[in-house]
Amino acid sequence: MALEPDAPEEVLESVDTLAARLTPPGGRRRTRPRSDVVRATLQLPGVLEAGEPLEPWPAQSLIAKALGISQPTVPTGTLSAALASYTRSAAERVGLRVVELAERSGPRTVLLAHEAGLIARYWEAGGRELLAGLQQSARRPADRPHGLWLLLPAEDPHATPTLDGRTVEVVDRATEWEVLDGLFLKSLRPTGSPS
Repeated sequence: MALEPDAPEEVLESVDTLAARLTPPGGRRRTRPRSDVVRATLQLPGVLEAGEPLEPWPAQSLIAKALGISQPTVPTGTLSAALASYTRSAAERVGLRVVELAERSGPRTVLLAHEAGLIARYWEAGGRELLAGLQQSARRPADRPHGLWLLLPAEDPHATPTLDGRTVEVVDRATEWEVLDGLFLKSLRPTGSPS
């Protein structure tokens, strides 16, 4: 709903009034507000006379447009300076937290990292440094964590390991890379255990 800057005050509704529209009467609790109430409150398309069917929900971009909200677009793959700064800081905190947990767990603690897609997503804003730091620590016997297992699903088990398209550094293929195929996993099971 677009209001003129000099719109009469009675046209503007308080947040409490809007919230009251979304709250069911009689203090009953709902997990979600009724769609017709939300549509009427936001004055979205599809608010029709009683008995008429509602149109499909508009896309988020249409809702933003109807409310006069716009945000500058950022080219794909480019982070704003603020988000890049935040992710660098978050990656540093994650690295410190991992080391702290490894130190509390004992001198030979090995980190198992899986579902590490956020490292790749924010590769240029702290992700690469986080992974490289953990790898370097795992290579030095005196540092924590003592070891690192990074699970990387791959189509080709002999191709260079990647994390969502980002190449993962492997210094020594013989000691830093293991393909976890069915035979390898079977070799980890104790003799006589069910398959």
